[in-house]
Amino acid sequence: MRYLIRLLTKFLSWALVLLALGVVGLRVGLANIDYFEAEIKIWLVSEVSSGISFVGIQGDWNRFNPILRLENASLFLPNQDQAVLIDEMVVELDLVKSLWLQTPWIREVSGTIKNLNLRKDRAGQWWLNELILGGVGNG
Repeated sequence: MRYLIRLLTKFLSWALVLLALGVVGLRVGLANIDYFEAEIKIWLVSEVSSGISFVGIQGDWNRFNPILRLENASLFLPNQDQAVLIDEMVVELDLVKSLWLQTPWIREVSGTIKNLNLRKDRAGQWWLNELILGGVGNG
């Protein structure tokens, strides 16, 4: 019985040490995310939108999920001539699902736009920051 308890204690100790080393490695890697900016741009173009670009990148954590904060992002949407300017775009990855699938898995993409421009053109079409909102209004 003592042998089993000793073996279990050693296993749990090594598992905690390896988990701590993994967490430290991921946190250090995320703090230096700007070194991987070119690879991240290529990945975001293939996974999120082909017309995405950004000026700077920072890394952060939300519980166990890494977060990429893209500064001054612009996004070209289908059937639009102008890019949507996003002050801060946040891409949250699901770490557990990414490890399970062995590929990055996006959990959430959100953005912050500080200035909104809502207008109605002469044809009665509503626009929000150069995006069509809906059908022709009633006047």
